[in-house]
Amino acid sequence: MGGRTIFVTRDLGPDDPWRAALEAAGLAVRARSLLRFEAEAPGPLPDCDWIFAYSRNAVRFAAAAAELPARVLIGAMGPGTAEAWRQTSRQPDFVGDGDPAGVAQAFRQATPRGARVAFAQAADSRRSVERALGDHLVALPWIVYRSTPDLAAVVDPADVFLLTSPLNAGAALRAHTPATAPELWVLGPTTATWCAERGYRTAIWTPPAGR
Repeated sequence: MGGRTIFVTRDLGPDDPWRAALEAAGLAVRARSLLRFEAEAPGPLPDCDWIFAYSRNAVRFAAAAAELPARVLIGAMGPGTAEAWRQTSRQPDFVGDGDPAGVAQAFRQATPRGARVAFAQAADSRRSVERALGDHLVALPWIVYRSTPDLAAVVDPADVFLLTSPLNAGAALRAHTPATAPELWVLGPTTATWCAERGYRTAIWTPPAGR
């Protein structure tokens, strides 16, 4: 892999574990999100037993939107989301592994039937966990932000694209067909499915622990 470049559709600081892992694999890293994140005017926080956040942005906007009662339990889609909760001084009571199917199964075991769960999410969320859980719980979608492609964002040329969401994938690949795209890595099955539906071949990349 020596000498190859990778473009990551996510902002990475100089000490980010993702950057360290990719550089350790011999890749020169270029990284920036191709999206804009804007607060959505949410309704009041529903009366709930849990608040489950799908992403770090969901945590950020949820914490800014409402006072979160101390009695409410906290759920996180993955380790990065859990760390975002800790930065708001809330310790998560449930932390998934980031994979929707696995998270839904584990969250089912962590919650009693009929639990009222407010899912903090983006307006375009696929609601993967709440849909997988069906009638096990009372799902209360709580839309706290909106993500849209940033048409002014520059996509750096690279040997590999690491695509972190379907929206980011669409923005990164807007100038590519399946025949002209570079090697594609994706963060999870949702983005992999988005790419496959459009004819792009991908490989799943697993981030280092803690992200």
